[in-house]
Amino acid sequence: SYRDFASLWRHAPDLFDEGINAKFAEAESGLKTIFAGRDFRDEILGKLEPGVQVVVARQEFPQEGVTPAIKLPAAAAVFRLKQPAETARIFKVTFQSVVGFLNVAGAQNGIDPLDLNSEKVGDSLVVSSVYLPPNDEKVRGEAGLHFNASPTVAFVGDRFILASAKPLAIELMKHVQGGAAAGDGINTAVQLDGKIGWQSLAENRGPLVAQNMLEKGHDRTAAELEIDRALAALCIVEGASLGLSVADSRLDLAIEVKLAGGK
Repeated sequence: SYRDFASLWRHAPDLFDEGINAKFAEAESGLKTIFAGRDFRDEILGKLEPGVQVVVARQEFPQEGVTPAIKLPAAAAVFRLKQPAETARIFKVTFQSVVGFLNVAGAQNGIDPLDLNSEKVGDSLVVSSVYLPPNDEKVRGEAGLHFNASPTVAFVGDRFILASAKPLAIELMKHVQGGAAAGDGINTAVQLDGKIGWQSLAENRGPLVAQNMLEKGHDRTAAELEIDRALAALCIVEGASLGLSVADSRLDLAIEVKLAGGK
């Protein structure tokens, strides 16, 4: 998607009402604390070229010998950096500060600390963090929700990858350098793999059934039937895409939904 986040933040007073702008000011104050005193608009967003690629992908477990009870997808954003050599150093230090902030906040809520590591992968730099595994071996197979995350940043040439999980960051490193840029006029393009989406939900069938029983008061048989029907309905969608482009002073929107066995 083509977005100039620094410009959006800078022109917020002209784009939004007073209520939204008050939240911008509040967020800027908090973000300045998180980012070690750096101005979020100019020193963080201002270091990024316009445009972002966002990837959400199913994770495979165990990771670091730990499997969370509820398995969440991993998410990552890929940006281009202005002045990569200088900016990468700033972002690396900023990420380390954020991990320290998360450890302080997590300690107050009884969450395991993140262990920070830095490594070179070829010409690329990966700075990752992972939650220390539970001491009790029995708990490692049904661990807390936060074990879905291993916050990671990676620097590949002029690309900056910010990921919720290290395996996704490593996988994206293999693709970003050779990836083709979006075509002229492309504002936003979205692609969905229906099979992967279904798998992400299906492997959480147990927690979904339990949630259905709690929220709707169903017995286990009725809850399983409702969840299984929903999963079966999702199998119909094999994939979907959305494209928003600008051409000849107009906006073009294209939506495609591919069904199993046809379009």
